[in-house]
Amino acid sequence: MRIVSQCGQADFPYERTYILSDRENVKAVCDGKSYVIGRYSTHEKAIKAMEMCRKQYMDGEYNRNSLSGVAESIGRLSET
Repeated sequence: MRIVSQCGQADFPYERTYILSDRENVKAVCDGKSYVIGRYSTHEKAIKAMEMCRKQYMDGEYNRNSLSGVAESIGRLSET
């Protein structure tokens, strides 16, 4: 999964990036460097954006794990 900045000009690998809120800004820290990836009108909206990223990541991981299990089942079926 990738984290894409609000303007769409930068993206970062989720697995190597941590996201933090600095008042109305959302920052990504990747490989020791900090980048502002979004600006919001309130701190609450910045937190909401971070929660949305977290939920998307969790949903993607769930789907990946579910599909991995399906692929293994299909592989076992083809061997019989």
